[in-house]
Amino acid sequence: MSDMLLEGNPLPTRNYDAKNILCPMGMKYKKIHVCPNDCMLYKKEFDKLHQCPQCGISRYKKKYVSIVGVTDNLM
Repeated sequence: MSDMLLEGNPLPTRNYDAKNILCPMGMKYKKIHVCPNDCMLYKKEFDKLHQCPQCGISRYKKKYVSIVGVTDNLM
């Protein structure tokens, strides 16, 4: 969104920065998940879903854990 505004605009580019402006003024915010393909918002009746009903992609990012040094001992 800040790309559409004039250069030097005061609009925060990170959620953390926006939260630091809103909270001291007593304003609240609510975090709403969105499908990675922008199909839908996970709110109201879709709040409990774990994957998008439109495209089937997971709501959450997958974490990959690498264990250093374990591959040497497997053989």
